[in-house]
Formats: sequence, C-alpha cells, structure tokens
Amino acid sequence: RINRFRFWNAKGEYQRYHPKYFHLIPQLFHLWNKTGRNGLTAPVYGDGSTTRSWIDVNDIASGVLHVALNPDVWSDVWNIGGTATGGEHPTEEIIEAFWAGLGTQVTKEYKPDIPGGQSIIMNTTKIQTIRWQPVMTIKESMRRAAEGYKLHGLDSRVS
Repeated sequence: RINRFRFWNAKGEYQRYHPKYFHLIPQLFHLWNKTGRNGLTAPVYGDGSTTRSWIDVNDIASGVLHVALNPDVWSDVWNIGGTATGGEHPTEEIIEAFWAGLGTQVTKEYKPDIPGGQSIIMNTTKIQTIRWQPVMTIKESMRRAAEGYKLHGLDSRVS
C-alpha cells in the first residue's frame, strides 16, 4: 500500500527563511524584525486578492495519519490542503492575520503583481470523502506561526 501526498503553501511555527526563495510568512517576519518591529510597510503584490490554498503543518500531519490509519484506503494520491475556515485565502488576509499574531499594525504598499501571481487552488475533494477536514483556522495558524517566530527567530533549529 503506497499513498502519495501533495500540499501547497504549508506554514507552521518553525518555517525557515532564505532570501533566495519567496516564502511569504518568513519574509514577513524578516521585515518585522528588520524594521524594529513597528512602523512596518509590507509589500502586497497586485491588489492583494490573489488566493492560495494554505495549510498548517499540524493539519498536514493529521491528514497523513488519517489516510495511513484508514483501513479502507489503498494506494492513491491525496491532496491535503485548506483551513477550518475554507481552503483559499487572499494574500492580503494572510498578511493581516500574521501581523495580528505579531501584535503590530501594518501599512500595506501595493506593488505590481509578480509573474505567476494568479490564484492557485488545490482540489481536496478526495480526502474529504474519507471524512478528513483541517481543524486550524487561518487566524489561529498565523498566530501560532508568529508566536513561534517571536520565540525562536528565523533560524528555526530549536535546541
């Protein structure tokens, strides 16, 4: 029995930042840290309405376990995505939820959309048929990510 899993835009408390790659949440924390934690201006590409399927790492673990422990499931490919409040969230909502988790106000600076900035949504219908749903809301997930960064910084290796 072999199952394969796909998930997009995973986020969690210990996500690392590398300036070479575009990872929205660590990049936001990097900006917050760099600017003295107040008076922050965050870039919003396009009009902020571009949506993505987001998922918390705790929900990924829950989904993988749900499939692995389900005796009725055989080899397949499973898309694991979404949040308890819906699968797709606009970029602007993600930025606002993360700043709220950090306990700071943010000024948004709208910039031209980046190439490939269209909405990307994951179809999670199949995993829903075996009665799995994510439990994290986007606000709770962003609050936990912000708390993790405040405790451990961008170098997520925790001793």
